[in-house]
Amino acid sequence: HPLKAFVSECITVAKKNLKKGEILDSMGGYCYRSSIELYGVAKEENMLPVGLAQGARLKCDVERDQIITWDMVELNENSVLLQLRRLQDSILG
Repeated sequence: HPLKAFVSECITVAKKNLKKGEILDSMGGYCYRSSIELYGVAKEENMLPVGLAQGARLKCDVERDQIITWDMVELNENSVLLQLRRLQDSILG
């Protein structure tokens, strides 16, 4: 049965040391992997959902195994996925 609140989030974790300005490749590629986190923790700590990582440009260096957060990346503001995620967050929290 559906729950009334989100429980988990698939977050973005660096597979290797990444440099400022680098553009993240696709899931299954060389730059990042996903991990699961409690939704409340991911939201509170600003963790980037893995579904939004592809094509993001890094604003800073990121170390291997470091969690990538929303403020570490520049996202394509015209992305339908980004727009839908923001809508989802505004409706469901």
